[in-house]
Amino acid sequence: MIHLSHTVTYVILIFLSILASNADENAHPEDGTFNTALDEVGNTLGGLRLPHLEQVIDGTVAGAPLGRYTGKHPDAGPDDFFWLGGYFKPFTDEELTELGYAGSTPNVNTSEHDNNSQNPVPLGRLVPVGDGVELYYEKSGKGEPLVLLHFFSGSTIIWEPFLDELTRHFKVINIDMRGHGRSGILTGDFLHRESARDVITLLDSIGIDHFRAAGMSSGAMTLLHIAKEWPERIDAMVLVGGTHRYTEESRQIHNAPDCADLSDTAMETWRSRHIHGENQIYALLNAWCGFSEVMGEDMNLSSDSLANIQARTLIIHGDSDSYFPVEIPVEMYKGIPNAALWVVPNGSHLPVFDPGVRTEFLQQTLEFFLAGD
Repeated sequence: MIHLSHTVTYVILIFLSILASNADENAHPEDGTFNTALDEVGNTLGGLRLPHLEQVIDGTVAGAPLGRYTGKHPDAGPDDFFWLGGYFKPFTDEELTELGYAGSTPNVNTSEHDNNSQNPVPLGRLVPVGDGVELYYEKSGKGEPLVLLHFFSGSTIIWEPFLDELTRHFKVINIDMRGHGRSGILTGDFLHRESARDVITLLDSIGIDHFRAAGMSSGAMTLLHIAKEWPERIDAMVLVGGTHRYTEESRQIHNAPDCADLSDTAMETWRSRHIHGENQIYALLNAWCGFSEVMGEDMNLSSDSLANIQARTLIIHGDSDSYFPVEIPVEMYKGIPNAALWVVPNGSHLPVFDPGVRTEFLQQTLEFFLAGD
């Protein structure tokens, strides 16, 4: 008798699922919109990351069924998810009870490092938001909605150090902004006002009206546009390394001759975040260097715009930020009516990743968001 290890068994199951999905595309080309090539296996798995594979096999999480298979192109609802080549509609608590499972799909460990964590596996979906753009998001946790937006060149994975704690208190909606992560390839400039519309369209599609939000750099700038155009939607927001206006310091960086140069280490980091390969990466680099042409108009919020922001706002900024000098967060603090400011001594552009700051950032963010309850 041959005994296969659990890991080997899982790899075989995943490979067979990929082959089956490819065979199905060949048989029904009209359904074949999802590329299941091995180099896009992450998309085939619907955003479930590798640490979760030992708990997500044959459409179940920790032994309980996720939901019924509805094919490749269902009339998808806001909670449907894509996994192993097709869509599933989650079972309700009542359906799970009828199937012999008590309560809803069980919580499982989502951290490689914390075996005591009992947060739900994040389930990912792609949502069309207009003009041929799709945004990928992951939903995890329970409670009031909390939207997370990464920095430019980042993706949903940059929030992983904070997810365990955040999902204990909130239903987290973690989004890959346009052109990033699993959300496709940019076809032009990255404009934060367009990113804001993308996010609002996604949230509308999944039935989220009011929400809290946290954004880093471009994520923070996207939130500023949302707070300007849809002031009633955001209850509270945390802005890390953001700006309301383009600075000469940033212009010099974006105009530098080596603007688009990446070291081998940096390229590997970008590859780990963006699943569509080098075409996606070079599109992002072009947009990054192109900020010098578009950011002056894109990020130019007036004092009146800041004064009309209704959300409680926590501004976090490093005093050694090379893109946006410390005058920027001070201006935002003075301009936004209900704002608080934390300037991190010796802090970089994204000081929440600096040694010794991460824990305090998480504590301050949770206290700020929960203070509104």
